[in-house]
Amino acid sequence: MNARQLELVVEHVADRRAPLEGAHDWHVLVVLADTQGAADMEAALQATLEEAVEAGLIEDAIVANAPSRRCGA
Repeated sequence: MNARQLELVVEHVADRRAPLEGAHDWHVLVVLADTQGAADMEAALQATLEEAVEAGLIEDAIVANAPSRRCGA
């Protein structure tokens, strides 16, 4: 989702907010599911995100692992 698309959602859909502080050109929503357990999956996601930040592939990330941390909640 590009920045303008996110702006439109925030402006026109009730109770929605940007997931990250600051301006970003692109946002990616990833939904994961696994049969081996949430802890293994969360650890793999965390390691992947850390590598991507170190490589300069992403600027910022947030992991919503509880409904209260999801946008609009």
